Amino acid sequence: IQAHLGLLVLCGVLMGGGQALFAPAQRALIPALVPNEVIQSANALITTSSRTAGIVGPAIGGVVVTALSVEWAFAIDLATFAVSVVTLLVVSRNLGSDTRSRPSASFMDETLAGLRVVWQHRWVLVIIAQGAFQVLLVHAPLVVLLPIYLSAHGSLSQLGYAYSAQAVGAVAGGVAANKIRVKEPGTAALLALLTAAAPILSMLSGSALWVLLVAMGVAGIGGSVFGVIWTTAIQKAIPSEALARVASLDYLGQLGLDPVGLAATPFAVRRFGLEPVLVASGIGLVVTTILPFAVKGVRRFEDPRADPEDAVDSARERRS
Repeated sequence: IQAHLGLLVLCGVLMGGGQALFAPAQRALIPALVPNEVIQSANALITTSSRTAGIVGPAIGGVVVTALSVEWAFAIDLATFAVSVVTLLVVSRNLGSDTRSRPSASFMDETLAGLRVVWQHRWVLVIIAQGAFQVLLVHAPLVVLLPIYLSAHGSLSQLGYAYSAQAVGAVAGGVAANKIRVKEPGTAALLALLTAAAPILSMLSGSALWVLLVAMGVAGIGGSVFGVIWTTAIQKAIPSEALARVASLDYLGQLGLDPVGLAATPFAVRRFGLEPVLVASGIGLVVTTILPFAVKGVRRFEDPRADPEDAVDSARERRS
C-alpha cells in the first residue's frame, strides 16, 4: 500500500509540474492562433470546455471503472494524453517559424526579463500581487473551510454537490464572459471576484444546503468571468515575445501562496474557531479586491494614458 501511495504522490507531483509548464504556454499561444478581436471569445471557450470536462470527466470515469476496470480507465486516460500531444504537434507545425525558434536564454535571464516587463505594466504587477494575497486569505481557506463547515453540520457527504455547483457556475461564467464588452474591463473583473463572498455569507448565516449550493455556483461564475477578462487583458497588453514569461509569473503569483493558505487554515480554525476565520476571509476578500483600484490602469486593464493637463504643461514648457 505504501508503495502505491508513493507512486500516486509522484504522479501528482509530475502532473502538477506539467500543468505549471502547460498553462502559461497555453496563454501565450492563444494570440498566435486567433485574431485579436476574438481572443476573449477563445479564452471563454477554453474556460467553458475545461470546466465542462471537469464535470463530465469524473462521471465518464466512474462508468468506465464500473463497466470495465480501473486499468481500462487509465488506458483511456493515457490515450487522451496521446491525442493532446498529436494535436499540439499539428498546431506547432502550422505556426510561423518565428514562434517556434527563438534564441535560448538562461532561466535567470528569462525570469528577470519577465519581471522587467511586469514592472513596466504596473497594473499587471498589482493584479498578480492581489491574486496572490486573495488566494492566501480567501480561496485557499475556502477549500478547507467548506468541508469543515459541512462536517460540523452533519452534511459532509454533500461536499461533492457543493464543488459540482461551483463547477457548473464556472461553466456559466465562461459563457457569460464571452459576451462581456465594457469600457472598464478591470472594474468588471475585480467586482466579479466579490462573488466569493456568497459562500462565506452562506456559511456564516448557517443557511440551508441548497442556499450554499447556489452560493457556490455564484462564486464559480465570478471566478470564470475574472479569469477570462484578466487573461485576455494580458494577452493584448504584453508583447508576444514576453507573454509566456509574464504568464508564468502570473501563474506563480496566483498559486505560490496556495499551499500556505491550505496548511494554515486548519490551525486558524482550531485556534480561533470557524466563524472568526470566515469573517477574516470575508474581510480579506473585500480589502484585496478594493485596494487595486487605487492604481492607475487597473480599471481598464491597460497602461494609463498621459494626463491631458500634464501634456499641456509639457507643451508650455517646450514653448518657453
